[in-house]
Amino acid sequence: ETLQQIFGSDSVIVALLSNWTVALFFIITELYSSVSVGILFWKLANDVVTDPAQAKRFYPLFSYMSSFGPIVSGQFAVRYASRA
Repeated sequence: ETLQQIFGSDSVIVALLSNWTVALFFIITELYSSVSVGILFWKLANDVVTDPAQAKRFYPLFSYMSSFGPIVSGQFAVRYASRA
């Protein structure tokens, strides 16, 4: 049986599987951007904090702020993007 017969001709699954290369490209680009931003953030943290005693003090703060930052930036975008 073909995918159209199994899922129906207007199914989203059929559209994704029939264009799997494009779908895979978009998935990989989204993952790459998320991973690369995280790596660049921790590279900057390693460049800024050179002393191990400072690292013990500041890395938990960096970790907290890196997870709190998207929430703040989302609220900022909602508030100020609607004014444009």
